[in-house]
Amino acid sequence: MARRGFVWLLLVGCAGVAGCGVLDRQAIGQMYDDLSMTAAIKRRLATEEGLGTLRHVNVSTDEDMVTLTGAVADKATRARIDRLVRNIAGHNRVINRLRVEGSATASK
Repeated sequence: MARRGFVWLLLVGCAGVAGCGVLDRQAIGQMYDDLSMTAAIKRRLATEEGLGTLRHVNVSTDEDMVTLTGAVADKATRARIDRLVRNIAGHNRVINRLRVEGSATASK
C-alpha cells in the first residue's frame, strides 16, 4: 500500500513538473499502469526460484507493451521468463528481445 502511494506521488510530481496541459488524467493513469506492470514482473522474476540472480534482464513497459531485453544463459531460461511474463502481463503485448549468450556471459 505504501508503494502505491509513492507511485502516485511520483506521478503527481511528474505532472507538476511537466505542466498541467501536457499530462492529463488518462496519461497519468497509463504511466501508473505501466510502472505497476514493470514492478510486478520484476518482483516475480526476483522471487522465482533460479531466476532471482538474473542481473542482465531488463523489463520496461510503455503503453501496455512489455519489453524484455538483456542476456540469459540458455534457451530454457529465455522460454521460462517469457512464460512467466506473459502470464503476468495478461492482455498486454510482450516483446521478448532476450539474447541467449551462454552461462559465462549472461551470469557476469
